[in-house]
Formats: sequence, C-alpha cells, structure tokens
Amino acid sequence: MEIHDELEIEIFNTIEQIKRMNEAIHRHEQSNDPNPLMIEQFQEIRNRLTSDLQRLMSEITETTWVLAA
Repeated sequence: MEIHDELEIEIFNTIEQIKRMNEAIHRHEQSNDPNPLMIEQFQEIRNRLTSDLQRLMSEITETTWVLAA
C-alpha cells in the first residue's frame, strides 16, 4: 500500500505543477508585453509534466490491479 500512497502524492504534486504552469502561461499571455520564448518554455514544461502524469496514472492503475489480485 505504501507504493500506492507514494504514487498518489506524486500525482497530486504533478497536477499542482501543471496548474502552476497553466497559470504562468496565462499570466504571460495576458501581460502587456508577452514574451513568446517564456510562454513556449512554460508550455514545454507543462507538456513534460503532462507526460509524467500519464505515466504516473498508468503506474497507479497497474498497482491497483496488482493489489486487487
């Protein structure tokens, strides 16, 4: 069960990071002088975090199936 709890914490932290990246993107897009390079970097980080989240979700699903068996 410990691995499952650790995965849940990682998932929560990753979701929070994605949320912060979305806020940063929005803030930069709405600024008076948006910096396209910064926006692109934030989008790349968000994409990486999204991939990490997909991997974590897959792991927790797999772990849940193993625990249920």
